Order: sequence, then structure tokens, then C-alpha cells
Amino acid sequence: MSIMELKAVSYAFDGGDDFIRDINAVIDKGKLTCLIGPNGSGKTTLMRLMARLITPSRGGITLDERPLKDYSGTELARRMAFVPQKTAPAFDMTVLTYVLTGRTPFLGPLSSESKADADIALEALESVGILPLADRDLDTLSGGETQRAMMAKAICQTPELMLLDEPVSSLDIAHSLDVMSLLRRLVDGQGKTALVVMHDLTLAAHFADKLFVMHHGRLVLAGESGAVIRDDSLEDIYNTPLKLIRDGDAHYVCAALPPRKP
Repeated sequence: MSIMELKAVSYAFDGGDDFIRDINAVIDKGKLTCLIGPNGSGKTTLMRLMARLITPSRGGITLDERPLKDYSGTELARRMAFVPQKTAPAFDMTVLTYVLTGRTPFLGPLSSESKADADIALEALESVGILPLADRDLDTLSGGETQRAMMAKAICQTPELMLLDEPVSSLDIAHSLDVMSLLRRLVDGQGKTALVVMHDLTLAAHFADKLFVMHHGRLVLAGESGAVIRDDSLEDIYNTPLKLIRDGDAHYVCAALPPRKP
């Protein structure tokens, strides 16, 4: 069963030639899908189209078979959360206050957050490992800590669908594993759906149910992660030799390094 569908979606910047071209894709409900591809292939632009931050030049996107454009802002925020690569709050606030803004779609015009909302926010902070930072000012966090605060805000929003643009790009190895393991638990344990833009092919292959591969604005490969990561065309897509190491069910993917100079 799908939660989102893209039908012949294209997008052009400022009236130029299409950058995103004729994308047809199905996001499976209750699955973790990773969107991979070289720099400049259109991953972030496609994610922004799905988050309704920009509008397709042609084609359409549906959420639960309803056109995405027909949702009100509040309706959409209750169903879907978007975690960009980076963001800056409009004013100074604590980490907890920032995460609590994830509850805004569920509040009335004159109402404020309840204890239940605060509990959801604290649980979200704990789930991403930064509960001790709840009272810190957001602008004092490191890049990796800020990334996890943004994830906590999305979790606090309690969405069915989470769109995450490079959520581990600022994280070290241990925290990258923690974040991807958390997403896997949200999908498996709570029935969430996650679409994640990633550059780490090994993490993508290990944690994702499906992989989508972008190249020059097109979706060129899609399927079960183990099959896609073994596809010989990946070397052409990334324009570099790749080395695939198998260890049981795990696949480790890295560039085939040239010999070191003596």
C-alpha cells in the first residue's frame, strides 16, 4: 500500500529547462526508503517537491490518494514532517521550546502546549539522545546536535510520513547509526513511513527497505535495497569504481581507492 505517489513530476527553476524530469514513484506505507545519487542529481529538489515547499511544473503528487495541493497547511503538518539539511529559528529559544513547536499543528488559535505535549517533546528529545540539552539555547548546539534537535521536532509532530534530507550528514559514525536505528524502530515499531536522502551507500543499503537512485534529475533505479546496491550501473551513475563487500546479509559499499603513492 502506498502513502505517496508521484506521477510524471517535473520541475524547472525560474522557467528554464526541466531539472527534475518525469518522476514516477510510489512511497510504500510503513517502509523506510532511502533516496541516493550523486551531488546535483536532484535529490533535495525532489524532497522539497514532496514536502510542498515548491510546486511541480508538470505532473502531480498525492498523499493517501488525495492531491497534495488540496491539503491545508495544518492538515499537511499533522500528516507529514520535513527535516531539512539545516534550518535557523526566527528567534532565540531553548532546545525544548524548539522541539515543542512540533505540536503547533495540534493546538487551537489561542491554546498553549499541555503537559501531554511537553511529555511528547521530552520523549522525542530522549529518543534522539539529547534530553540533557533540553534547556540549552538552540544556537549553542553543534551541527550534529542541531540535526538531532530537528529530528526530535519532527518526531514530536507525530507524523505518519517523515521526509528527511541528509539527517546524518553532520553526525559521527556512532550517532549516524543511532539515528538510522531510530528511524528503523519508528518504521517497524510504530508503523511510520520514512523517506531519507543519504550519501552513505552502506547505511542506505543496510537500513532501507527500498532504494531510489537519482541521476541528472531522473529516477533511474528503484527497488529492494539489496538488489539496487548490487546493480552494476551504480558505477556509471557515480562515475567512479565501487567496491562491494558482503558480510552475511550486510553490504559495505565504498569507492575503489587508487594505489597510494610510495
